[in-house]
Amino acid sequence: MRPEGNWPSTLKLNDKQRIYLDDRLYEVKFSFVPAAKGADVLAEFKPARTETGRLQIDGKFIHRLALTDRGAQTDAVYTTPTAEVEIPAGNWLISEVVLKGRNETYTLKDAVTDTVSVKPGETAKLAVGGPLRNAADIQRQGTRTYVFNFKVVDQAGRVYKNSSNTREKPRLEILKGGKQVIAASFEYG
Repeated sequence: MRPEGNWPSTLKLNDKQRIYLDDRLYEVKFSFVPAAKGADVLAEFKPARTETGRLQIDGKFIHRLALTDRGAQTDAVYTTPTAEVEIPAGNWLISEVVLKGRNETYTLKDAVTDTVSVKPGETAKLAVGGPLRNAADIQRQGTRTYVFNFKVVDQAGRVYKNSSNTREKPRLEILKGGKQVIAASFEYG
């Protein structure tokens, strides 16, 4: 049985026993059914009740936000969340953020250790997503060689990966007295 609602195109449950989708909590029970080649996995979603709070999301361009409460073995998944969403009370880790702009998609995945604590009936704040800003680390190697490490970061300093299929090469332009003295483009990697 698949509950009605705005579900993401892919869903990873792993060994989780509960998932929160579209403002509803479900307990998930897995079973295996013999099939012509091996076995099929069936997942039964049963509505469940829990105490909830609100999560105020300070960020833009969020296409998908996935959070995990490891203690309660619960995932919460939001597709294009509003600025404030309902969420079960608990201690939540960011497990995935997908941002979509006009031409590019940026992803933050499994690299976050920040926890947002949501108490029943209260509102917690989470700064995540856009606008992103460009940052570069520059290291000198030898007398005439420099290594540029470009990244895009959100307001909390989390680094996002460009996961678009088509990417323009990063470009560098150095000006002196308003005139261009160096222009270059770079390869990824």
